[in-house]
Amino acid sequence: KTPATASFGAAMAEPTGAKGSIFDHKETETLALEAPKETIEDSSDVHTVVVDGNPVKMDKLGPLVINTDGSIARINNWHEMTELEQQNTLRVLGKRNKQRLAKLREAEASSN
Repeated sequence: KTPATASFGAAMAEPTGAKGSIFDHKETETLALEAPKETIEDSSDVHTVVVDGNPVKMDKLGPLVINTDGSIARINNWHEMTELEQQNTLRVLGKRNKQRLAKLREAEASSN
């Protein structure tokens, strides 16, 4: 062995100044997160929009879009739309989301 390899091997075999191993696990108490100060229902950014006679709570980010694969997205330009555009979008989106959710549930039920 060369001096460099010998010292490397010795360093790996006996850690200096370290107590225990990095693999030693010590149980610690899990800390809880503080409760949020404001919920969607309490937020001043939430307003209710009536779509086809049904009230829908909306935050400033706009409605959720259910994609055909079941993933969820938002409408990027929601905050730039006029109120009329938002209402029309909600009407179309509500119907489409219902259809997509029904199709996804049906596919899940048939696979089980």
